[in-house]
Amino acid sequence: MTRLKKYLASGVLMTCVSLALRGLSVAFNAYISRAIGAEALGLYTLLGSVYGFALTLALSGINLTTTRLVSDALGENDLQKVRASMTRCIGYSLFFGSLACALLLLLADPIATHILKDIRIIKPLRLAGATLPLISVTACLNGYFTAVRKVYKNAAVQIGEQLARIFICASLLGLAMGRDIESSCTALVLGGALSEMLSFTLSVIFYVFEKQRKKNTSKSDRNASGVTKKMLSIALPLALSTYFRSALLTLEHILIPMGIEKSGENRANALAAYGTLQSMVMPLVLFPAALTQSFSSLLVPELARLKIQENMREIRYIAGRVCHFALLFGVGASGVMIFFADELGMGIYGSAEAGGYIRLVAHIVPIMYLDTTVDNMLKGLGEQLYTMNINILDTLCSLVMVWILIPRFGGYGYIILIMVSEIFNASASIYKLVKVTGMRFSALRWFVLPAGAVIISTQAANMLCKIFKISTLGAILGSIGIYFVLLRAIGSLNREECAWIKGFFKKSA
Repeated sequence: MTRLKKYLASGVLMTCVSLALRGLSVAFNAYISRAIGAEALGLYTLLGSVYGFALTLALSGINLTTTRLVSDALGENDLQKVRASMTRCIGYSLFFGSLACALLLLLADPIATHILKDIRIIKPLRLAGATLPLISVTACLNGYFTAVRKVYKNAAVQIGEQLARIFICASLLGLAMGRDIESSCTALVLGGALSEMLSFTLSVIFYVFEKQRKKNTSKSDRNASGVTKKMLSIALPLALSTYFRSALLTLEHILIPMGIEKSGENRANALAAYGTLQSMVMPLVLFPAALTQSFSSLLVPELARLKIQENMREIRYIAGRVCHFALLFGVGASGVMIFFADELGMGIYGSAEAGGYIRLVAHIVPIMYLDTTVDNMLKGLGEQLYTMNINILDTLCSLVMVWILIPRFGGYGYIILIMVSEIFNASASIYKLVKVTGMRFSALRWFVLPAGAVIISTQAANMLCKIFKISTLGAILGSIGIYFVLLRAIGSLNREECAWIKGFFKKSA
């Protein structure tokens, strides 16, 4: 099996896993929103924003660092260096995981009392912190499995963890039903902690069996020298950049419910609006993006190879094709979500408010999906520092907008923030891609005609479903089918482009 074919096989697997996990996440959020209510969901989401920064500290770039170190050692066919790398990476994971755990346990009370101004979060926050060392080591082992091209083990661990989380949380919520919001949040965090323990156990078992299969052929330890220095040179710069952005994002999400309160809502309504937007609307809106995100990530090594060869013609061709397909997909997803927003909000979450928010956020979906795709291509072209700087600047601007927009417009101010942020981020990324590759956009074929096609397809599918009394799911599937037929008919997706897609997957056959 060639290198490209391995990448494609891994990409297909991870796309399926990503779609499955996101689907389970949407279903789980729908369940807990009905079980505990929007206010409790908002408090749980707010807890997650603080926990997210602690998790960033616990990981400190170890996943990518492990992958890099082990991949380099395997490239040298030096198993002694592989083992030395893993010993150091696991030690690094335990250090930062334990540090993050200790800090969260010590600071949970002042964070809840003085920053979040909600003491109900203290107990679940401490409980969440106790899992950080395990999560850090699990991330290290996942990096190892990626390096040795055993991504199916990562997939098994992730799916097992998510299924266990749903089952355990549902059981614990049943026991906590009818009690206060703090008990519900604690049940969810405890369920997450137990599922993380399962994830850690599975990862360790897989690693032990994988390690036993590798025979040590090195004659000395000299090749293992310098591993610590190399590990720190990769991990620490990556960690510092993620600390900064994660801190800004945490601050932004702490300020959002506070801003909604300032707009005139009480604490319960502010948390409910925040929970609806962050844990209901955004996961659903981003669910289809698993497809574009997974497959655009396949282009990173391919574009890197072409750049080394200075094959700008092929780079320009690929960049144009991929941006075109990302926009076609994004426009289609946007149209379906806009037209069926009410049905999605009520059918999945039992919330008319969620449906209204979905309709508004869905207008920016094509830009969201295109931005993710462009960022992945820029990474393949060696422009990751540029994308990191844009993301940090974007987060800083978002913080300013939180102060200005949300106290005035409430939850709708957050939607305006999302739209402005996505447009800024995507514009900066697209500008850089055009500058680097020289690609050209065709607004008519890539956006205007597809937008018309999705309007016609959703209207036509809805009309047919009313005539034949087909369900909402049938209407959505019908819309998608009609949309792609129309794309071929109007020339937005021609025969040569379809052949290119097929050829990309047969390239290494």
